[in-house]
Amino acid sequence: MVPKKTEDIRSKDDFWAERGRYATALKTLSTCLAKHHNRNVIILLDEYDVPLENAYYRGFYQEMTDFIRSLFESCLKTNDALEFAVITGCLRIGRESIFTGLNHLEISSIYNNGFEESFGFTQKETEKMLIDYGMADRIPEAKEWFDVHVKQSDSRVLYKAVMQGDTNGIEDYVNGLLEKSISTFDSNEAFYHGFYLSLLYGMPNYTVQSNREEGDGRPDIILYPNRPKDPAIIFEIKTRKKFNEMEGGLTEACRQIHDKRYEEGVL
Repeated sequence: MVPKKTEDIRSKDDFWAERGRYATALKTLSTCLAKHHNRNVIILLDEYDVPLENAYYRGFYQEMTDFIRSLFESCLKTNDALEFAVITGCLRIGRESIFTGLNHLEISSIYNNGFEESFGFTQKETEKMLIDYGMADRIPEAKEWFDVHVKQSDSRVLYKAVMQGDTNGIEDYVNGLLEKSISTFDSNEAFYHGFYLSLLYGMPNYTVQSNREEGDGRPDIILYPNRPKDPAIIFEIKTRKKFNEMEGGLTEACRQIHDKRYEEGVL
């Protein structure tokens, strides 16, 4: 019979050994592939931030951060078999601590010149699809619809409302977009967090951060001013299933901002 204390020690040792094997797995695989094909490999990592998001809401964010940092340093920094890597995700790569040990990062987003046509469909692609499906006569209608809706969703309306503290204006703008896009299954807080984060990324004279440590916690979204005279803006996202519960969600969000001293961390 093995004493329980000894069992616990072995269990922890096994855990760290297994985690170490996982952290070096991509490097091991790429080394084998490079030797077999006699050329360096390309590593593609899609949605790197999904495990981080899941870990955050399940209570082991720090452990996942440490693991992914070890994984990336192994396969992307100390890997002689690597030609280059492409990493995609919703969170801004340059701001995440898991990338601090990496060199030669090139960050591209939908706001970079030259990449705007890599997201969604261009006008020519849309017209070709309509023609291919025998709907060429609908091209003018599609163009008109796309141009009405683009003007209606002008982000400057939202940015102005945010700067003026116009909560009704923010509500009207966001509700207008949600009415056109979401379903009843889009009900968790993570969905709205990402949705709202994407709306704020183009706000002039501000840098947007998500889940960054401030005060005694991690505010959902913070707009950091690029100019000292402008205020920082803190957003805490809460969801409720019933309309009559919304007031309680607002109260909880305000209390969290106050109790966790988010404002003191930002100032």
